[in-house]
Amino acid sequence: MGTQQLLLLVLVAVVVIIAVVIAINYFISNKQDTEIDEVINELGNITSSAQIWYRKPMELGGGNGSFTGFSLHAISQPDSTELASFTVVYADKDSLFIEAASLDESNSSAFTVDVGVNPQSESQYHVNKGKAKGIPTAVSTGNGNGNGNAGGNGNGNGGGNGNGNGKGGG
Repeated sequence: MGTQQLLLLVLVAVVVIIAVVIAINYFISNKQDTEIDEVINELGNITSSAQIWYRKPMELGGGNGSFTGFSLHAISQPDSTELASFTVVYADKDSLFIEAASLDESNSSAFTVDVGVNPQSESQYHVNKGKAKGIPTAVSTGNGNGNGNAGGNGNGNGGGNGNGNGKGGG
């Protein structure tokens, strides 16, 4: 073979290798986004059931106007699915905080999804990509006079004369 043919063969091999690497990265990223969407959908079902449980009288197995005592078992929800494990991180009278951690052990595709639940408001989700499974997140509560955030990415006010909850530090 001539020098030009060898150079062309090497160039084609390099282009093919680069294309395969890009395709694998795209597939992995797309797979993770799909898994996160499925976990958020499952958390949506959990938060809806939690709000129903909150309103249900205690005699019927509900919270009677409080999230205190809420558990996933109270709404017949398993602690994990094929994609994630679910943990009730915090529950008090007016707020609930749930975390879902992916079951994937590799840090490249691991993730957590946090959600804060209040009785009347829609839930807000916070996604952490690449976070290892099982890392606890701090939850802060705020009490006092005046307005303020409880310090983080959760729902609720940390100030005022009531309870406030938010996802702290992390």
